[in-house]
Amino acid sequence: MNADTGTHFFPAIAVGDPGKVDVAYIATDKIVPTTPYGKPSPGGDPSALWYVYMAQSLNLTSGAPTWQVVKATPNPIHQGDVCVLGIACVFPSSDRSLLDFIDLAIDPRGVAHAAYTANYTPSATGIYAANQTGGARVIS
Repeated sequence: MNADTGTHFFPAIAVGDPGKVDVAYIATDKIVPTTPYGKPSPGGDPSALWYVYMAQSLNLTSGAPTWQVVKATPNPIHQGDVCVLGIACVFPSSDRSLLDFIDLAIDPRGVAHAAYTANYTPSATGIYAANQTGGARVIS
């Protein structure tokens, strides 16, 4: 069951011990309009503020997994459209400046590390990392 609202893109998944998984993704609380085919509409929502989130389940094989979700970035990484239509993204109404890039890795201690791009302000443009600093680990 999905308990939150909004729009979520670019999931990156890393697994640990059986039934233990971490996921990183970007999300906004806005519902991005879609085409009749279910794809996001070019241009999206210009007011949407996007953040990086990390989610973890330690009981994925239970049949009723639970998730711990944290907002990994306190400030937005992007505002406006995030085009996921490949070559159908047309400037200026569609924005591909995040490069569809997010990655997630688990280190040997079971700690999650997410790499992502950001462009919310000129001073916050580039490639960044969000590193797990507490909580459960997916490798025992």
